[in-house]
Amino acid sequence: MTTRITQTATVLVALMVALSIFGGVGTVAAQDATVEQSASAVTAAPGETVELTTTFSTEDITGHGVQVILPTDWQGTMTDADGGAPNSPSGSPNVLEVVWLTAGTQTYEITYEIDVPGDAEPDDYTVGVEGSGINPDDDTQVLGSTETTITVEEPSQNEPPGASFTHSPIGPQTGEQVSFDASGSGDDSAIANYEWDFDGDGTSDATGETTTTSFDSEGDYDVTLTVTDDDGETDTATQTISVADAPVAPGSGIGVSLEPSASTITEGESDEFDIVVSNLEGSSVGAYDITLALSNGGVATFDGVEVDGESIDGDDSDLTDVIETGDAIRIEVAGQSVAGAEAVIGTVNVSGDAPGEVDISVQEALVYDESGDGYEIGATEGVGMTVEELQEPFFEVSSLDAPDEVAQGDDITVTATVTNTGELTGIKTVSFEFDGATVDSEDVELDPGASADVSFTVSSGEISAGTYTHGVVTEDGNATAEIVITPPALGEFETPPQDLDGDGLYEDVNGDDEFDMGDAQALFANRNTEAVQNNAAAFDFNGDEVVDVGDVQALFDQLI
Repeated sequence: MTTRITQTATVLVALMVALSIFGGVGTVAAQDATVEQSASAVTAAPGETVELTTTFSTEDITGHGVQVILPTDWQGTMTDADGGAPNSPSGSPNVLEVVWLTAGTQTYEITYEIDVPGDAEPDDYTVGVEGSGINPDDDTQVLGSTETTITVEEPSQNEPPGASFTHSPIGPQTGEQVSFDASGSGDDSAIANYEWDFDGDGTSDATGETTTTSFDSEGDYDVTLTVTDDDGETDTATQTISVADAPVAPGSGIGVSLEPSASTITEGESDEFDIVVSNLEGSSVGAYDITLALSNGGVATFDGVEVDGESIDGDDSDLTDVIETGDAIRIEVAGQSVAGAEAVIGTVNVSGDAPGEVDISVQEALVYDESGDGYEIGATEGVGMTVEELQEPFFEVSSLDAPDEVAQGDDITVTATVTNTGELTGIKTVSFEFDGATVDSEDVELDPGASADVSFTVSSGEISAGTYTHGVVTEDGNATAEIVITPPALGEFETPPQDLDGDGLYEDVNGDDEFDMGDAQALFANRNTEAVQNNAAAFDFNGDEVVDVGDVQALFDQLI
């Protein structure tokens, strides 16, 4: 089906007849009007913009004009009228019109952009073009026409990718390198990115079609692959990798370690580390004497020990004892019965006191079974801790609420939310800025993570009509917006003037949402008032930087 719109250019014809009085009165050999398009057919997708150029040639006619008739509910914009006056008929948003106040033999080139609706169905749509004028001999219309077909194509449909991977070996052991291969993943075009999450925390640990990793502890690990294609579509695949303990060589002894193997905290916080005995080979722990040491006591301190979920101290009660000496802590425990592949025999708490790095090592270790016989210690392993500095107060601004438009003389009220995303309480100045200048401010105190709403009200009485940038600002961030200051209502009119076409000139002088003869009369009646003279740029229709009867005439001329 081909969609075609036909429209009678009644207003244009009437204007051309009126303009024909400017034509010559001599003998005319031939009167003609022809139109040509830059393209007779184009192809576009929904939501795209099509640019066309129309060449309009006249011969011995007056009242030259062109109408571009778009499909119903389509819209366009005249980008180059070749000296003519774009003036689409009222109530016809799908018609673009240009009129020239010239006569005789002329050639014009106009350029316009056509917006293909985003919901346009696949089909052929017709853009009709009519160029016309008036025969000065008998006042009849001379008409030339042509058309361009816009074919709207079916939007392409992207199929999401499919994630898939293999790993080797199938049953890895602790410390063994495991290879992962995602080459079995597929897509209808191309996969742009591969991301691997080896520990199930939702963050990417590696990228690439192939990668390797190892696992330090036995257990089941959910490994997730996320693939993204070149259209931004994603898919995931997850497999559970079962990791077994690597066998212990005979006579290598038991291991004593602290877990987790690394930690990052903020100063003032603390973290817990389990004391773990491994490679017991079916035996159990009955007692132990273990000393832990800090490499940098200025960064962290020991802050308590727990055994079987209970805190212990240095009073030798319940067969436990804790001795703190400088940057070391000695833990002595008896009467235990702890077994397992990795037996947790106690927990130590460490506090971060200042920014820096600190190692927590197993300085000495004696471990006994339930009969009191000592184990051979094969290896010990400590941990590294990073203590980060508390973040200074940081005041971010969000949720700016402000009017889009205010009539000159009315108040401007804005509100916003200020949030302290830092880790310390602070007091900072929150300001309201208008057109680059601070016009009001207040000091706000916020605890870490706390928010406060601020509000500022200023008068627009001394602000000239125009568009301005304003917002709520701190030294750390801001939230800004644009506001339009319009001239105040003139004379006896209740609503302020309006800039209907966004060109900075307020042609709707009486504020009734229409541009007609009443606006020219309103400007004439109020041309010398303070409201007009104080906003001369808004009513300077002839561009001479003053507002007088010449601007009334220029406004009136736009109505012709």
